[in-house]
Amino acid sequence: MNEPFKAGMNDVSIFTKYGLKDRLQMLKKKAMGDGGYGGHFNCCISTPNAHDSKAVRTFKSRALKRQETFNGHTKVFESLRQRFRHDVGDRFPMVFESICVIYQYKIEYETPLFDVLVEDLLYME
Repeated sequence: MNEPFKAGMNDVSIFTKYGLKDRLQMLKKKAMGDGGYGGHFNCCISTPNAHDSKAVRTFKSRALKRQETFNGHTKVFESLRQRFRHDVGDRFPMVFESICVIYQYKIEYETPLFDVLVEDLLYME
């Protein structure tokens, strides 16, 4: 989690303008993204593409579905769906972080998301 951003900013804009791209490059790490990140695949985003093997396609698909499942769970609290009636700078970050902590606990101890392990990836050379 980084911080709440103003409505109307898409993920790619936030990725490039607010430091995540630079941070990933500095750490020499890659993140997983959907097709909207297509222009950043050379540096630090792994996106679905036609050259992936079936096992890699399955892995990427399942990883992205986990993210969408988490996003869906956060909407249960209505904090992302409806207008926030307090000063965004004061309370919204605390509300969103609280929701994430609750769901992190639920994922770890109550209802885990499905496993993204794909057996074929273990044996690839």
